[in-house]
Amino acid sequence: MSAPGPPGTPGAGAATPRAAVPRAAALRTAVDAYFAALDALDVEATVALFAPGATLECVTDGRNPRGHDELRAFFHGVVDGSRGMVHPIVWIAVDGEAGSVATVQEYRDERDSGAVYEERTCNVFAFDEEGRITRLRFWRGKRA
Repeated sequence: MSAPGPPGTPGAGAATPRAAVPRAAALRTAVDAYFAALDALDVEATVALFAPGATLECVTDGRNPRGHDELRAFFHGVVDGSRGMVHPIVWIAVDGEAGSVATVQEYRDERDSGAVYEERTCNVFAFDEEGRITRLRFWRGKRA
């Protein structure tokens, strides 16, 4: 949320709800923890960030795991065979009131096979009141 503008501008005098500010910081921390767990190739830490009935949708290829068991299998498919990956965030928008975050990151993954994937990805997260991911939608694309 941005600060209200000068008097006479739209939103002037409107205050950012106090609860949204600390929640926004907590959501940013949760997103950082998600990418840190992936980059550490830690499937259990990644899955632990999701609510029990959470969904993940890879819009690019149609995969849509639901719940911890399916998420665990999905993330094993992502990290197994990786020598290391990174997801540096290049853009982020956090809405503490709505409990949502959108990110764009430069993804790089070096595989045991010698293949190297370099992509730009976009993620849209929804969180519950406890800060757990309830829904994650993401897109993958080649770097421009």
